[in-house]
Amino acid sequence: IVLTKKAATLDYKFEFPTNVYFVESLLALRIVLGNINTDNSKEVFCMGGAATYQALLPQVDTMYITHTNSIVKNGDAFFNVDWSEWDVEEIEFGDRCTFAKYVRT
Repeated sequence: IVLTKKAATLDYKFEFPTNVYFVESLLALRIVLGNINTDNSKEVFCMGGAATYQALLPQVDTMYITHTNSIVKNGDAFFNVDWSEWDVEEIEFGDRCTFAKYVRT
């Protein structure tokens, strides 16, 4: 499911597999997700933008985050999360990044 302000134009502009959905709102996202994941058995992954992360965060119970060892100059987007609500369940250290799985407490 692709959440985008351009859902109406993208849906017809390209040839996509039949299982790709374009939606323009969180309400539409919830409706489509409810229709295709009726028993809530499938994991759902959100791959950003900052506003999408913030909007969906209250419903998330698991986060997979890659922490990089670099400094981004002039960064304008930040992931605002109350870390006291999360525990690290798994962690893997790489050369230039760390992969972590967080679960909501």
